[in-house]
Amino acid sequence: MEESKKSDNLTLKKDTFISDNHSYSTIIEKESKPYTIMIVDDIEINLFILSELIDSINNKFTIIKCSSGKEATEKFIDTRPDILFLDIYMPSMNGFETAKVIRDFENKHELASTPIIALTADSFSDNDELNFENLFNDFMKKPIYLKNLSDSLNRYLF
Repeated sequence: MEESKKSDNLTLKKDTFISDNHSYSTIIEKESKPYTIMIVDDIEINLFILSELIDSINNKFTIIKCSSGKEATEKFIDTRPDILFLDIYMPSMNGFETAKVIRDFENKHELASTPIIALTADSFSDNDELNFENLFNDFMKKPIYLKNLSDSLNRYLF
């Protein structure tokens, strides 16, 4: 006999197997709210690849793609995504400047801090490392690997 129970955003299913005269419940799937993920990169192919990787993890995510820091700050205010993947080295408004505008907005409006994951193909300078700790929750080096992306989404969303 199978029985399902929903609790704490998890679906529990009572298994049909019995071991030592005890039945066991196992988690079979994690229910999730419809998360919104913003990705920001000035290189279109990077936006496409990251979007496809995210979609392969869970095709129920809403993905907002931005090709500049200015576009990201404007859309961030309107959409308030659940997590932001932000390229560091972009022309015009770089990732540090973009993250600072977002953090200032959150502080001004007393909002919870959105997880911001820095994306970079380069290493950080000493000055960048100081700014990093105040603005970003984590970073991922390019190229982005599915496992690293999945780990990051699990860490900050679930």
